[in-house]
Amino acid sequence: MAELSVDTVKIGAALPHVETLSHQVAALHDQLTGELQALGTCWGGDATGKAFAAQYLPSVEKELGGLTDAVAGLRNMHDGVQTMVDGFAATEAASSQTARGLMVPRGSSGAP
Repeated sequence: MAELSVDTVKIGAALPHVETLSHQVAALHDQLTGELQALGTCWGGDATGKAFAAQYLPSVEKELGGLTDAVAGLRNMHDGVQTMVDGFAATEAASSQTARGLMVPRGSSGAP
């Protein structure tokens, strides 16, 4: 029979790093948003400025949206892995409890 084992301690140890990364990406998003807002519409309102804005603004929105999605993905991954770790730990505890209930004391025939 194949053996399946899950090291919940090692998996759980990675979770703070994922959480830190999600905070860093969120901070990057916020910093970039602030910098872009501080610049304002510096390209002007003439034909050249309008042509620039038509290309630039959708790209900015796409990139900021990508960062937002990355933060959400990291947070969802963190939560999913935490749920998995908790589930494996609970299953292991329940299996151990069941196994203890099946044990026959030494010297006992096991007969009722």
